[in-house]
This record gives sequence, C-alpha cells and structure tokens, in this order.
Amino acid sequence: MAVDLSVDFAGIKFANPFLLASAPPSNPRSGAFQRALKAGWGGAVTRTAPVGGDFRGHKGYKTRGWVSRETSFVDRPPAMYALQNSTWVLYRSVDSITPAGYRETIEEAKKAGLPIGVSVAAVRTDYWVQLVKGAEEAGADFVEMNMGAAYMPRFGVRVYRDPKLAAEAVTEVKRSCKIPIVVKTNAFLFREELQELAQALEKAGADGISVTNTLPGLIGVDIETGKPIA
Repeated sequence: MAVDLSVDFAGIKFANPFLLASAPPSNPRSGAFQRALKAGWGGAVTRTAPVGGDFRGHKGYKTRGWVSRETSFVDRPPAMYALQNSTWVLYRSVDSITPAGYRETIEEAKKAGLPIGVSVAAVRTDYWVQLVKGAEEAGADFVEMNMGAAYMPRFGVRVYRDPKLAAEAVTEVKRSCKIPIVVKTNAFLFREELQELAQALEKAGADGISVTNTLPGLIGVDIETGKPIA
C-alpha cells in the first residue's frame, strides 16, 4: 500500500514535500513538468525573475564550475551564468525574464498538476510588489522572494542581510497580494544574523523561509565521498 506523503504548506496541498528548486529543471521547456510529476516531484519553483537597474552589466558573466548532463538544453552566450544546485542557471539577458513571462511556466505546471511557485528578485520595494503581483495575476500558487542570492553585487544577501530592509519589502508585498510568500535567505550568514533576519521576516508576515541559496565558493559535493568537487 502506498504511503501518503501529502502535506499542507501555507494552505497549499502538495502530494509530497519535495519540490524542484529555482533552477534549470523548472524552466518552461515542453514536457518538463510532466516529467517532473512522473519522477515523483510534489511541486516546483521557477527560476528567479529579476527586475531593476542594478542587474544590468552582468552579460557574459560566468562562474567556474562543472556542468551536469541535465543542462544540455542551456543556450549559448551572451548569457549570465551562476552556480545553483550543482548546475548552471542561465539568463540570456536580464530583460528576458519579466512578469509577462510567468504565464507560460505556470500554465505548463498547471497542466501537469503540479503546484507552482514563482521566484522573484528585486532591488527596490516597488519592484518587489510589481513582480509578486504579476506572478499572482498569472496564477502562481505562491511566490519565493529571493533575498539570498550571493552572486550579484548590490543585491540579494549583500543587501537583504539587513532585517529592516528585508522586512520593509515583505510588509509591502503582503499588503499587495493574497498568495503565500516564502522568503529565500542564505545560510552562509552568521547564526545570529540569520536568527535576527528570520524573526524580522516572520513579524513582517512571511509565510515561510527558505534556507539556503547559492553558497559562494562551493562548486559541488561528491555524494559518494562527501568531499567538495575540485
């Protein structure tokens, strides 16, 4: 007899607590979410959609690392690459990921029967609100506010390790939307910093906290030996 692994998280029913993270496997490729459902995943989160002037200037940026077989679909440069979950995340240009682009991904996931979250990132509070409202209007089940990116200057954990700034953004977003909000932080913060940040996010109304985002300097870990990949 099959074991029931279903969970209710922030009012959303998942068949199990295992979700595809914000990375290449959750890109809107034909049949991707059907394959994810068949493989047993309980849901998915889209790759992060950024907005704001401070994202300009990263075209062609690359992080050293290894590329797994799962990333054979990645397009060629010009592009920005960053290491996520031992694979490459690709943005052909920062302008190619916009609120209007949410709908295709969401529709693909809905057809497959997977709950879908949209990951967003912004450099100003009004941009956060714009992105989250766009995701909600497009039909997202929840939103991940990515405040933990470690690979972009003037953004992510470099800015939102400040509990006050992070809480202000969450407060405004919660006033503007009704779907659950999960904030992604980064566990390479000091324990005391992370605790203070988590408490501020909870007080601001965040429905959940995701830990962790990319850890800078860690290329990958050999699952057989437990040692970092050189």
